[in-house]
Amino acid sequence: RAAIGLRTKLGESLASVQSYFKKFDEVATASLEALKAYTAGRREWEHGDMGAKRHQLRAIEIDPEFASAYSALAIACNNMGQTIEAKRYMQRAYELRHRMSERERIRTDANYHDAVTGDAYLAIEALRAWQGSAYAESNAFGNCCSVQMQLGQWEKALANALRGWQMEPSAIFAGNLTIIHLALGQADAARGTLEDAFARGWDAFYLHLQAYQEAFLRDDREAMRRHVEAVAGREGEEDFLIA
Repeated sequence: RAAIGLRTKLGESLASVQSYFKKFDEVATASLEALKAYTAGRREWEHGDMGAKRHQLRAIEIDPEFASAYSALAIACNNMGQTIEAKRYMQRAYELRHRMSERERIRTDANYHDAVTGDAYLAIEALRAWQGSAYAESNAFGNCCSVQMQLGQWEKALANALRGWQMEPSAIFAGNLTIIHLALGQADAARGTLEDAFARGWDAFYLHLQAYQEAFLRDDREAMRRHVEAVAGREGEEDFLIA
């Protein structure tokens, strides 16, 4: 079984930022400029974590007590392997929970254990509570999938990934589904997932990383070269394919 060593990805839903004003009560900031930066970062996520991170850094520069932006920063940093930064940002988000809506507090509680305490079982417990709440969204299932992947609970991870994908397809779900399929020996399903993701125009570095590994298993050197070149020069991302 392959892909055990690849990093799983956490996600943030785009559903709560369809407009700046409709969901304004979901993120606690008095600054419209900070909210715009935060929203831009959420939209940038499908193209990569580095781009999203830049916007979230701008959001907390404008509003240093913008709890949701700290949470988003923690997830972007975690996805890029910047675990010290991820822990610091998530700890700050947790400290600012009193400024969050109930929806945001549930999400932060669910992500806190993965990023800060490292207790996978408490993380799953919190994520299941999120799934059962009135505020369940795709990433309640996607982030639970991510933790289960770390524990090697591949069948459970697959069920959560598919549930989340049905609610809101995203590059992060495609990446995690690819890892799961490869781990379960489902090479055709993994390749099909990647082809669908690229056809949707998603260009996240982790999709190229997983496509590189899938091509490696087929000894397709041309495809491997293509995916390395696709992320060449992308700060904070190319290292994953050239290391």
